Amino acid sequence: FFFVRTAMDSISATIKYYEKCERGFITYLVEVHFRRSIWHMDKRFNDFCNLHNELRREFPLISLPMIPPKRFFGRFDENFLEERHMKLQSFMDGVLYSIPIAESEALVRFFDISKNVSWDKQRSNEKYEENDEAEQERLKNIVEETAKALIDVNDSGIEPMSEQQLIARREKL
Repeated sequence: FFFVRTAMDSISATIKYYEKCERGFITYLVEVHFRRSIWHMDKRFNDFCNLHNELRREFPLISLPMIPPKRFFGRFDENFLEERHMKLQSFMDGVLYSIPIAESEALVRFFDISKNVSWDKQRSNEKYEENDEAEQERLKNIVEETAKALIDVNDSGIEPMSEQQLIARREKL
């Protein structure tokens, strides 16, 4: 498979922490960054397992990252939970690297995209191409304004050091 990504498809998700709930399960707080928006969601381990299964059905030819195995005994052990936290983060990083958000209904549902940003899958790329161009122009203007504000070191009157002078100075320090 080969996917074309745009800047507007860029998404990141960080599992900030986990906590044990009174009802006997662990929830993971996931922070999502997408299209200049940030939101938080609570996810259970089963949510990650369901996502993995849905992605396998959606993309049978893509080698997905592994998800940590379930554990019934010792599942609240702090070392186990920390290791699972890291493995779930690796899973998320691998999935988001492999599959663009616009290509996966499972990812859109998992991240509650439509609840948090304006989302129209059919028009996603064409709708945001204009925004990409506007963003590029905005960034270009920022760079130009910053360049005007910088000091030109060529007019400082200080002569550049030769390589021998630099070596001598380094040895002195």
